[in-house]
Amino acid sequence: MKSLVSGIVAALALTASVQTCFAADSNGYFNTMGAPSCGEFVLGQQPGHDLAGIRAAAWIGGYVSAYNTWMPDTYDILAHAGIDGVTVWMTNYCNAHPLESLSKAMEKLVAEQQPKRDVARRR
Repeated sequence: MKSLVSGIVAALALTASVQTCFAADSNGYFNTMGAPSCGEFVLGQQPGHDLAGIRAAAWIGGYVSAYNTWMPDTYDILAHAGIDGVTVWMTNYCNAHPLESLSKAMEKLVAEQQPKRDVARRR
């Protein structure tokens, strides 16, 4: 679990400077590149499966960074959840839905976090 949290922190730091774009077709659908499954997320928390954990953490970090960059009035979508809160939420969700993609899990998480987000940087 500690290596997963460290991986998420590292992924967030690495992806913070990467610009991404958000777009969808006229029906609201979009292609999600490289999203691991929830099962891979859960596997990545087990000893000996660090690569799966790092891959999932990096993908989550990229998703959060892109969301924060492109969504209006959003400085930090996960402001009040923190890394540990996200990890617990994702673990619970992914244990219950191992065949879903992390993309679907993140859609649900950010919808839940939207009312709690930071709209501006705290000073």
